[in-house]
Amino acid sequence: MCNDREGNLLTDKTMVAARWREHFETLLNRENVSASTNRIRISDDEAIKELKNCKAAGKDELPVELFKHGSEQLHEILHRTLLKDDIDIIGIDRRAEEKAFVPFKRETARIGPTISIIKTKYMIAGRIRGSNSEVGVEVVLGGDKFEVVEEFVYLGPLVTCDNDVTREVKRRLAAANRAFYGLRSQLKSRSLQTKTKFALYKTLIVPVALYGHETWTLREIDRRAFGVFEQYSAVKKKMASGDLV
Repeated sequence: MCNDREGNLLTDKTMVAARWREHFETLLNRENVSASTNRIRISDDEAIKELKNCKAAGKDELPVELFKHGSEQLHEILHRTLLKDDIDIIGIDRRAEEKAFVPFKRETARIGPTISIIKTKYMIAGRIRGSNSEVGVEVVLGGDKFEVVEEFVYLGPLVTCDNDVTREVKRRLAAANRAFYGLRSQLKSRSLQTKTKFALYKTLIVPVALYGHETWTLREIDRRAFGVFEQYSAVKKKMASGDLV
């Protein structure tokens, strides 16, 4: 689903695909402006100029002097790095996807970032697993070959060709179990108050289990899986009694 130009909700698949095509055509076919005219040199940023020298570097271990006095080549590398992102191109068929991909590839080449052929995957949504034999193991779009997959991890959640939420639920619960056991020493510590342990559970374990849940359509088997997880960990009961194992 998406909105049209007036903000009206579109639910028809054909209209949704047409709206996305219109959006990307508008986005990618803007007036060609040289990337150099839009690029802001990091050394020209006022906030960077005000930073003091001889200070300890942060977690990236990059000293401030590198940003203040770096060469044009450094600024070019940072510009390319800062523009990296994950992109999802959707089309109703191969032709529509290629029509969206080719101008996107052209624009990324113009402004700096490159498309990672190895990391980019191609998946046909709405297919039963094992039904991609007629497509083959790879497809060609815009002269590039991409691996055909039935599932892949995109921005954290697992995306599958048959929209099997159960597989993602199992992944989330397995990750939550690892988070729970990673915090066992803190959760069973008698030095921490019960409310502190509840806070750890709610902030470091529950979000792991429910990451991306806003997009899920749960079946009864999935709901039971979450019930088993909470019952198995027995976090609330053990926290209240102070008997964590």
